[in-house]
Amino acid sequence: SEITRVFPKHRICSEEGETPASSEFAEWEWALDPIDGSANFARSIPHFAVCVGLLHNNVPILGAVYNPITDELFSFEKGKGAFLNNMRIHSSTITEPKEAYSLLRTGRKTEYLEWGVATQRDFLTSMKKVGNLGSSALDLCFIAAKRVEVVAYGTLTTQDIAVAIGLVREAGGEVYTIDGEPVTLGKKSQLVVATATRELFDKIQPILHK
Repeated sequence: SEITRVFPKHRICSEEGETPASSEFAEWEWALDPIDGSANFARSIPHFAVCVGLLHNNVPILGAVYNPITDELFSFEKGKGAFLNNMRIHSSTITEPKEAYSLLRTGRKTEYLEWGVATQRDFLTSMKKVGNLGSSALDLCFIAAKRVEVVAYGTLTTQDIAVAIGLVREAGGEVYTIDGEPVTLGKKSQLVVATATRELFDKIQPILHK
């Protein structure tokens, strides 16, 4: 309601619905996810976040991801940097899988079961650590903050967490399709792999089982 009050002609896209933009301002869109990591939230696991991002022509240009439990606010503005509680952050420079901490969430879709089993096995034998935390936005923010080097999701809706993708890019990392192309934002679920460096992505691509 506050965004609508200040920017009444902008589109708002969220899990709770979408408001159309005026034709004059159709290129401006706010991507919201009130609780990213809702399963964690429902079970009192303190890894979830509120996501607010502004897109211009479907490109994230600014926004924030906030974990109210840890009081950590990740934010960015395109061309001006990524921040954690107002301190500048950068992604890791690690390029070797054996030195990389990874987060892998394969999802439960039937068509990805074989992919998930094979990828889990190869991540366990190729990476330094493999975890699964359950909040896609915060997981991506952890790449931006140099806490992890790889985040892979078998199914992910990129539109809702556009701000986290913008954060990764502003911090020096990237979010890719399994073919190694930067992801485009959309409401359809995708298989995505984010890495702190391009060199790291190139070295793990053979174990992604595309």
